[in-house]
Amino acid sequence: MEIRVNPIGLTLVRVIKREAARILGQGLDFFDGTPILDLKRYRAKYRVDEFTLPEWFRKIADDKGYV
Repeated sequence: MEIRVNPIGLTLVRVIKREAARILGQGLDFFDGTPILDLKRYRAKYRVDEFTLPEWFRKIADDKGYV
């Protein structure tokens, strides 16, 4: 079974605090002003450590995985 994870927009973030409709977090890897569309709480049983990246992504990413 091959598991693929979309490398775009998948980040484990530590929630620092919530202020009304704002959530302050640490460890985000997006450009300033980018909306966050979905939040899910962390569940260890859903963690994926072994995955493959699509060939097109490997061709354009640098040695650290950044595009």
